Amino acid sequence: MALGTVLGVDGASGGWFAVALDGSEWSCRLFGSFDALWNEYDCAERLLVDVPIGLPEDAPRTCDREARDRLGPRGSSVFPVPTRAALACEDREAASAVNERLSGRGLSIQSWALAPKIREVDRLLRSEPRARKSVVEAHPELCLAELNGGDPMAHPKREPAGREERLAVLTDWYPESEAVYEHALDRFLRKEVSRDDAVDALALAVSGAVGGLASVPETPPTDAHGLPMRIAYPAV
Repeated sequence: MALGTVLGVDGASGGWFAVALDGSEWSCRLFGSFDALWNEYDCAERLLVDVPIGLPEDAPRTCDREARDRLGPRGSSVFPVPTRAALACEDREAASAVNERLSGRGLSIQSWALAPKIREVDRLLRSEPRARKSVVEAHPELCLAELNGGDPMAHPKREPAGREERLAVLTDWYPESEAVYEHALDRFLRKEVSRDDAVDALALAVSGAVGGLASVPETPPTDAHGLPMRIAYPAV
């Protein structure tokens, strides 16, 4: 299947880091807001982003549980998603109390740190119907496992061996992967875009470019605003 521009997007310290692939052409950019990214790439065929889309009212999302089960030793990389009511709170303590009351569990520092990015994407998708057609939640580790024949990565991504392993898998599918990664490191400061950000965004871009997409669960439920609660991965 021939595709147009496909984006892989990861939330970074400097904003939103995006890898765009269009056949053999590629580019890397950093945006201060998700709105700015969408304004630039609203015509993209696919935009895979590593941020929760579709927020639960109470119970944890089925897609997160299924993703953790598939990833085994890498399952801890799938953070619990705040309920919509918790996301509306102004601080973690209040959000954690609300989340525990509704879902039976509090919110970790890591989960709460995602809140501003989740809000950005949620606001766009609730206000821009066209974005719902191309913006898809995906998870780099789940995508990499599928590109690796269903086997999760053997090493943590923050270890040099983990980065080498991931880049090797991506290069098998997209030969320019190493060049994209090195370009990202050369162009952006580590305080803006980390090595992990570069690999994660690249993994999502390659996953969106290789063919069709599947998801967990196969038939996803929707949240109170009609957004699907699913995590996409390449159907290879």
